[in-house]
Amino acid sequence: MTRLVLKAEYIGPNEALTGPAWVFRPSDQQAEAYMGSPNISDSDIVRADIKRPRHPGHHRKYWALLKLVHDGTAVQDLYATTDKLHQAIKGALGYFSEVILPDGQVFKVVDSIAYESMDQQGFEEFYGKVLDLITTQIVPNLDREDLVREVEAMTK
Repeated sequence: MTRLVLKAEYIGPNEALTGPAWVFRPSDQQAEAYMGSPNISDSDIVRADIKRPRHPGHHRKYWALLKLVHDGTAVQDLYATTDKLHQAIKGALGYFSEVILPDGQVFKVVDSIAYESMDQQGFEEFYGKVLDLITTQIVPNLDREDLVREVEAMTK
């Protein structure tokens, strides 16, 4: 399997299609070379998994949120580090897999939110759930909009 990075371009309505028409163009030299080579011809049908890559700024905003909550509230009495808070949040939101140990015990392993594990859409959903969890269960007296504004100000 070859991984390419392509850029979506809206080309307008198309009478042959029932909706908007888009084309995907190579976004770097590797994609340009692959698509311009004999690997793909006009009659080929190819399969693509479309993902919006993660936005690094959104990832930084998540960690700023956790640091703000951890360092600015009594949460640090329960979670010694920002990473422990991070692990607890993923577990509370159900981002984990269960592993059955040889003795039959069930062990929970939290899932990764690394760039390759979660696309931007998935991360946006996760981030919204994190905000809900923080402002309703972890620090229920925090106002969500105030928290969002403070994190935005920290990450500008």
